[in-house]
Amino acid sequence: MGTKRAGCFIVGALSLFALAAFGLGINWGLPGTAADPYLFNPKTDGSSNSMLAYRMSGAGIDHLAGDWIDDPSLGADVAQHPIDRQDQPVTLVNNPIGFTTEQVLEAGDADTKKAEEARDKLWKKWKKLGEDPKTSGAALNDVNAAYTTADDAVHQAVDAYNSAHIPNYDEMLQSDAVAQARILRRYRLYSYQPDEMITFRALSEMHPGEMQFDPRLYQYGGLWIYPLGAILQAASLTNLVAITPNRGFYLDHPDQFAKFYVVARGYSALWGLVGMLAIYGIVRKVAGGYLLPSIAAIMFVCMPVVLDLAHEAKPHLAGTSLLLVAILAAINYIQTGKMKWALWTSVAVGAAAGMVLSAAVGVVIIPLMVLLRHETPGRRLGVNVLGLLIVIGIYFLTNPYVAVHLIQHDSTGVLASNFGNSRAMYPKAFDLVNAAKLLAVGASPPLLVFGTIGFLILLIKDRRISALGWLLGVPALLILIEFVNHAGNKPGEYARFALFADVALMLAAVLAVGRLTSKTSGRVILGIVLFLPTLLYSHVYDAAFLRDSFPDTSRQEVAEQLSDTLDSQKMTDLLAAGKRPALGMYAEPAPYCMPPMDLFRWKIVLLPPGNTDADVIVQPDQTLDVLNPMSTPMTWANEHFDVNMK
Repeated sequence: MGTKRAGCFIVGALSLFALAAFGLGINWGLPGTAADPYLFNPKTDGSSNSMLAYRMSGAGIDHLAGDWIDDPSLGADVAQHPIDRQDQPVTLVNNPIGFTTEQVLEAGDADTKKAEEARDKLWKKWKKLGEDPKTSGAALNDVNAAYTTADDAVHQAVDAYNSAHIPNYDEMLQSDAVAQARILRRYRLYSYQPDEMITFRALSEMHPGEMQFDPRLYQYGGLWIYPLGAILQAASLTNLVAITPNRGFYLDHPDQFAKFYVVARGYSALWGLVGMLAIYGIVRKVAGGYLLPSIAAIMFVCMPVVLDLAHEAKPHLAGTSLLLVAILAAINYIQTGKMKWALWTSVAVGAAAGMVLSAAVGVVIIPLMVLLRHETPGRRLGVNVLGLLIVIGIYFLTNPYVAVHLIQHDSTGVLASNFGNSRAMYPKAFDLVNAAKLLAVGASPPLLVFGTIGFLILLIKDRRISALGWLLGVPALLILIEFVNHAGNKPGEYARFALFADVALMLAAVLAVGRLTSKTSGRVILGIVLFLPTLLYSHVYDAAFLRDSFPDTSRQEVAEQLSDTLDSQKMTDLLAAGKRPALGMYAEPAPYCMPPMDLFRWKIVLLPPGNTDADVIVQPDQTLDVLNPMSTPMTWANEHFDVNMK
């Protein structure tokens, strides 16, 4: 087999491996109707009208929940209908305990008695007709329809009695209906990953017919949002997805909205493939051969942070992949001095910033590239200036509304809204220890150790930092400084922000293998030593995604537990005492942070941190168990929950 053919075969095999790893479980945690049996428990004792309002149609749900705020001054990632918590428990759903039909009849309410008598009369008629073999099906259907109407009349009479005799009963029911609809809308439209919906909110902000293409989301760049919108539009032309401005359609058919997530995750996975190919090219450039590049490519695919991000509809993997492409082009420039490679480096850096704003740190690659090649001062200045102009041009070309808002001095305030929301989510909190833990979560603890040792080996062997070391190390260091400055109290999912640094550590470990031995057998053995411990910590991510691609998820198990709890003797005694069992949580209920719960039998309470004033409290397990190879703290897939009962 010729050298070129062998290279093509290896790249093809690596690509198939990457696509398999990234594609396994890509349909995890999608919105659907699987939660309905828990949200609408058949034992619900609420008003029949309320139940019918939810069961009836997506339009009814959306009407109750209220429209998403189409405010040009608000970022697409700003919470809709935010709750003012003020460090006090907030009751989201009261589900007030009203008088039962029997209690109302005992009280002597004439309207309820009349309605029940009419219903009982129809019941007897239906039963008599059913016992007569000569009765036609049409006659039975007519009586059945009349009985259903009469049964509704009984519930309406009871509701009217409760409204007249219980203070604020109607107000509580109306407030509950709105809250229940908003919760249900999240379970019908949101995935198990809390950030994924941001992209679709941004796409929904655009109105092509009105020439309005401002996504109102600028951390996720236009190179992420606009191509994804085009891909979805193209998919709709072949009926792979259904695109409609009618949100009620997706509430009725959440499986159709779920397809959007699969497409977006596929887009992210393809960029992961680009990153793997860039890794292969980089190592082949600096180390030669096929073995070390293949080891590096496999290690990249199997890193926990890469597997995680390849399964999520977010641009961080794409941004890092473009930075790796920029480094590959920069190495070519350093080796050849050809201007085309300087241009490609600048294009890739600009594209990375246009993909996700945090990748703008890659702009340092351009001056590093120039410094690492011996050139005249004039050429160095020219390449730097031209490179910077290209980066700026590509960024604003892919994010034109950022330029528009800057020129207009952010007259609508949408830039401030968007970036202010991000600062609120990631406040500064320096924590070196937690940052180290999170770095280990993303790379895997063994690879973190191997990468550190590998860097020291390269430094000792070469007695200087190589060109690749500078191109990787400086951006990685800048990213880590910011990472550490915000690492305090951050959960496992924050580890994704150190992706580039994790990749740099991996490359240091692989290149150190090449410096330790030139024998193929030795490199294979050391490659296996790197690969197997990393795989030990990463395969569980694919397993988690695969688990959540089927109906029987960890959330469903907890939902079953909550349903059983409601039927327990303790909760029955609470109801008998006139008290609705309180279900407490520390974040607004949504499929990512809360298993589905009965919306009509719990009193649902949003608690401030540390407050335990509820009969049952449910919260995601955010334990950062770094050394446990079965732990997956970076992902929301196969999430474990703590259920605490008083």
